[in-house]
Amino acid sequence: MVQRGSVLLALAIVVATAVGAAAQQPTSVASPTAAPTSDQALLKPEQLEALVAPIALYPDALLANMLAAATYPLEVVEADRWIKEKKDLKGDAFKGEVDKKSWDDSVKALTATPSVLDTMSDKLDWTKSLGDAMLAQQADLMDAIQRLREKARGNNKLSSNKQQKVIVTQQENKQVIVIEPTDPNALYVPYYEPATVYGAWPYAAYPPYYFGYPAYIGAGAIAAGIAFGTAWAIGRWGNYWGGGCNWGNRNVYVNHRTTNVWQHNTAHRQGVRYNNANVQQRFGNNNLRAGASNRMDFRGKGGQQVLNPGRDRPGASDRGGNVSDRAGNRGDRGGNRANTADRGGNRGSAGNRAKQGGSGNRAAAANRSRGGGGGGLNVSSGRAATAASARGRASFASAGGGGFRGGGGGGGFRGGGGGGGFRGGGGGRGGGGRRSDLALKHDVVLLGHLENGLGYYRFSYIGSHKAYVGVIAQEVENVMPAAVARGNDGFLRVHYEKLGLTFRSYSDWLAGGARIPAEVHP
Repeated sequence: MVQRGSVLLALAIVVATAVGAAAQQPTSVASPTAAPTSDQALLKPEQLEALVAPIALYPDALLANMLAAATYPLEVVEADRWIKEKKDLKGDAFKGEVDKKSWDDSVKALTATPSVLDTMSDKLDWTKSLGDAMLAQQADLMDAIQRLREKARGNNKLSSNKQQKVIVTQQENKQVIVIEPTDPNALYVPYYEPATVYGAWPYAAYPPYYFGYPAYIGAGAIAAGIAFGTAWAIGRWGNYWGGGCNWGNRNVYVNHRTTNVWQHNTAHRQGVRYNNANVQQRFGNNNLRAGASNRMDFRGKGGQQVLNPGRDRPGASDRGGNVSDRAGNRGDRGGNRANTADRGGNRGSAGNRAKQGGSGNRAAAANRSRGGGGGGLNVSSGRAATAASARGRASFASAGGGGFRGGGGGGGFRGGGGGGGFRGGGGGRGGGGRRSDLALKHDVVLLGHLENGLGYYRFSYIGSHKAYVGVIAQEVENVMPAAVARGNDGFLRVHYEKLGLTFRSYSDWLAGGARIPAEVHP
């Protein structure tokens, strides 16, 4: 991973919180077997405004690509990871490799703005919610964007400048606000705080989501209104850009296809489940076929199989329980054969399909009925996110060396804290619980916060590339020390059952709806 300045720690923790446009209230859990209803994922107008608050002031061409790409969340993740692996590719060589990819054109377009793609990948809950709303409520979603633009303009925070042109015009007998780049070959991504640009937020139950801003943009600029990052050169990308929005008809188009409005293509959905019954009826059968053609059963797997098709044969990931844990810890498996109870317990914790399919994970994934309108997620934003950030900083202050390498678009951890030159994998032997020491993990990315302030992370164990979701022992130790024990190997372990959580693979978490667990019950 790219190492970024540690001065961005607070921002990285704040902007990586789980996304949604719902009240932060206890969730009523849906039945694990309940089919989606027609209104299950529909959001109220105030929820839609909260959802699009951080992007409503983006240029129309960028916004159109984001709205379309959000309906293909796994391709967004795949493209973001691919970019990070191809850092040496520049200019036309980079574009040439993108052209060869099978991603949707909207996803390909966003590779020209990697900071945007990184945000969408890191804030996967938010991205999926945006895509779900785009499919189920496109007209309502676009109306919400226009309402926010009008609020920003009325608050004297949205106007033309050297980065963008703000045009008030008529479309289909409606007054709408269009935002275009001043230079068609240079696209600037705006950064702003919703409370500043839109004025006092009227929906206390549905706070707006906030992405934060890069370190090179001063806090004073954000406090004054809209600030802009470095321009992305999009001239060489030709037809990938130039799209936009028809606000009168409430349609979007990409790839210069002004007479051919964008239509969702299930082939790029990669088997991700549709939350709304009407949407499922429109696209579901084709989506199943698309998932099958990509060798992915969306009911039990997620993006990891798409990202690593050679490693994740059907059934292989769950067959032996915590594969990455075992693969990265062969010393534990081979050197402690007498301790079979420990081995069996570890497999049961990670590989028990009954538990993965039961109420534990479903409770974490079925957060669809909160907030009165359904579709809401466990959100931390504004002051709540700041408080969670403070708790995170306090807890990680006690971690060993290495530590957080954050960034404005969401950060990650690099292993090494307290481990010196350790390269042994996911833990040592003995001690019970799940190996959760920061020193045993790499590529750790904050997905969001639980209601007690604990971070919820994506990570891999040293010696393996398979991704999991869960907590970090050093942080749990400060919040709920009874759930943490130190193993015979000297590394910290977490008893997930004491937290009311289930240790899950990242692919299983994606397939379950990519939801941040709403509550923790010790």
